[in-house]
Amino acid sequence: MGLSSALGRARFEIRNPIYVFLHKLTFIFVGSAIYLYGVDVPGGANISFNMNSPAMQTYHHYDGDSLQSPVYCALLFSADNVDPSVEYTLMWLLAPGADGGSVGIIDYAVVTF
Repeated sequence: MGLSSALGRARFEIRNPIYVFLHKLTFIFVGSAIYLYGVDVPGGANISFNMNSPAMQTYHHYDGDSLQSPVYCALLFSADNVDPSVEYTLMWLLAPGADGGSVGIIDYAVVTF
């Protein structure tokens, strides 16, 4: 069973939510651009983003050291100039960082129309 929430024409889906161990997330949206923001934390996970049509794959990892504070409102992923009449699927996958970190935090998404 999944949990989803609708806002305009964007849909955020979490399948089989186990919030402590969530490692895969899907965000479905229609718009001309998307910007995904989160919190960069020292020792965080490696985050891979995949988006369909146009096929995009990007990677995000915070390189700050363990003495640095978290960075709020960090841009984790963006795609702009995409066709606003197409429904897109953005997937996020977490993998342990080099130091074993497994934390990835999404704060909010901005979808423009």
